[in-house]
Amino acid sequence: MLQAYEGIIDASGLCTLHQDGGSLRLPESNREGIPFWAVLDHRSAATILQEMIAGNRGRALRMLEECAHCIGSKSLHE
Repeated sequence: MLQAYEGIIDASGLCTLHQDGGSLRLPESNREGIPFWAVLDHRSAATILQEMIAGNRGRALRMLEECAHCIGSKSLHE
């Protein structure tokens, strides 16, 4: 099943990824990140999250790019 996700990308790779739920704020520790949205199936999202948990943020970002049905940038809401 396809679902909408959002997250933040920085120079090291994928910082956050979660189901879309409204406004997105950058953590104070990461003001350099780029917010995004993506449409993923739940299996791909779970695999990407496992890579993030394992500390493989760069690999997680590459997987996101390969698996996303669509992806785009998102504005930050204050």
